Amino acid sequence: MVHVLDPQAGETVYDPCCGTGGFLAVAFEHISRNLGRAPAATMLDVLKYDTFFGREKENLVFPIALANFILQGCELIMERLTQIAIFLGR
Repeated sequence: MVHVLDPQAGETVYDPCCGTGGFLAVAFEHISRNLGRAPAATMLDVLKYDTFFGREKENLVFPIALANFILQGCELIMERLTQIAIFLGR
C-alpha cells in the first residue's frame, strides 16, 4: 500500500486506525530510503514532528506500536509517540 501511495518527504502520512503502527513504520522506511544516506537535519525534524500521525482507539496497543517501531528502526517516530503519550498522561 505504501509503495503504491509513494509518500514523499514533506508530505503528511496519517493512519486513522494505526494499531501496531505497521503502515507508519513502512511509510517511514520508504521516505527514509528516498532521502539517501545523509539527510539534512531540517528534513529529519520535518519527519519527526510534521510527517507521521496516527490514532488508535485502544490504549493497550500503544506499547506494541512502540516495540514495532524499535524493531523496524524507526526511532524518530518512536520518540515522537513517546512524547505524545507523556503529554496525554499515558
